[in-house]
Amino acid sequence: MLMGMIVVVLACWLLLRDHWLTLVIPWTILIGMIIYAGRRGKRRTRLEGRARQVYELSLLRRPMDVVREAWSLLPDLTTTPHLHGQTVSLMAAALMRVHDYDAAAETCDYLLDHLPKGTPASNYVRLLRIMAYLHVDRLADADDEIRSLARADLAPIESAMLTTGRLYQQIKTHHFEDAAAADDRIVEQLRPLGVDAGYAYGLIAAAFQQRADDAAARKWWRRATLLLSPAAIMNDLPETKSLAALPPAPSLANMLSQTGGVYA
Repeated sequence: MLMGMIVVVLACWLLLRDHWLTLVIPWTILIGMIIYAGRRGKRRTRLEGRARQVYELSLLRRPMDVVREAWSLLPDLTTTPHLHGQTVSLMAAALMRVHDYDAAAETCDYLLDHLPKGTPASNYVRLLRIMAYLHVDRLADADDEIRSLARADLAPIESAMLTTGRLYQQIKTHHFEDAAAADDRIVEQLRPLGVDAGYAYGLIAAAFQQRADDAAARKWWRRATLLLSPAAIMNDLPETKSLAALPPAPSLANMLSQTGGVYA
């Protein structure tokens, strides 16, 4: 665009170099270019602000708002590939949270068609797609992805996501013994997930329950519910609903009431 304007200015100067317009035209075009650049900069700043709002909504765990805002924003992001990819990725994660797993898998497919292979962004999307596949019982597809990513050089958070995906696969395929083989070392592996490690702990608890190891099931369920509410875990992972009979970790309010409060 800018190069085209420069060519026009030079052409006008060559054709009209002895005319008074040679003084007017360059300045007119220069002013137009400045106005255009200013408007383009303001538009980009506005789009970045809206994309940041989608990201903040995802941090607040408001998936329907993420989907709504992302859907309205995406048509305006066609000229900004980075923001477009980020917003589509957040939309895929939000679709997972509202349990629209088929749509989440399709969104991941779209993203992977446009992302370079082997990058952190594409690895993240593939890990999301594994969970979507498992939720809709596309077990063979999930297994292919898990085997492929197991051979990749993953960042710690990606490795933790893959560990969660493998645990869910073991639960879905009734390989409870494999899932129950987890020991305390897995806590460190899952640490990059933050509170979302609670989902993996819940899956481990479900595996121990299936093996009738009540003590271990209670231990891992307590760990899970220290990070996430029982309702959140059971809502996102229906296979853990049988754990409802186990006592969850005490809430902060209960712990404070038992100790007399913060200033006791």
